Amino acid sequence: MSKEVILKIKNAEVIKENTMPNISVSLKNVGDTKNIIDIQDVNAARELEQSLSSLYSAEMLDYLEELREIIEDISSVLNISMGEIELYEPSDMPTPTTAAAISNTTDSIMLNVEVFNPDRGIELYQIFSLANVIRMSWQQRQGKLNLLRVKASNDCSISEYNSQKFQIDAHAFAYLYLLAFYDESEYDKVYGFFLNFVSNISSDKASFELVINRIMNRAEYILRTEQNLF
Repeated sequence: MSKEVILKIKNAEVIKENTMPNISVSLKNVGDTKNIIDIQDVNAARELEQSLSSLYSAEMLDYLEELREIIEDISSVLNISMGEIELYEPSDMPTPTTAAAISNTTDSIMLNVEVFNPDRGIELYQIFSLANVIRMSWQQRQGKLNLLRVKASNDCSISEYNSQKFQIDAHAFAYLYLLAFYDESEYDKVYGFFLNFVSNISSDKASFELVINRIMNRAEYILRTEQNLF
């Protein structure tokens, strides 16, 4: 099969095979060059890929493809489709600690390169973050989330932001998705991760217990009302 590599040096698009979906990579300090290099030859494409390994290593491309598969699976559960994957430096995210976000204009998934990178691999936190933001995209499409009426993550504390109704719902869905993603032998690991996550977004013990209860109640509601979700 012929391989096509298209590089657009600012908002770079890489297609490893003609059958693969586009993977968009936005990288800081790349410049404004608009050149497009179109190579059909497999060997030439591989040489180009290797020569630009600082931007598009084979490891990174494989990692992005794995992320894309997870994104498509989460999206299929909610019966929606998402845009491209975009990688950003922490300083270019809504807040430097934001793991993932959805572009309001393109439905692209914005990923923090410090959280999403091949060195870390695919961890519980990455999957949870993807499920969380895709659920928020679903909320918007269902008319259940008005961004003008919520507190932005950079305008309030972590605890306040994550205690909002839309985040409780997104956390509940993400937790359910993790349980569906892993088999029963790993449920303890999933629950341990989830408890640690909630402890990091809760200001004290009382807040921790309140958030846990709200998320679990919401998870039960989702399972009861959204039939055949998983």
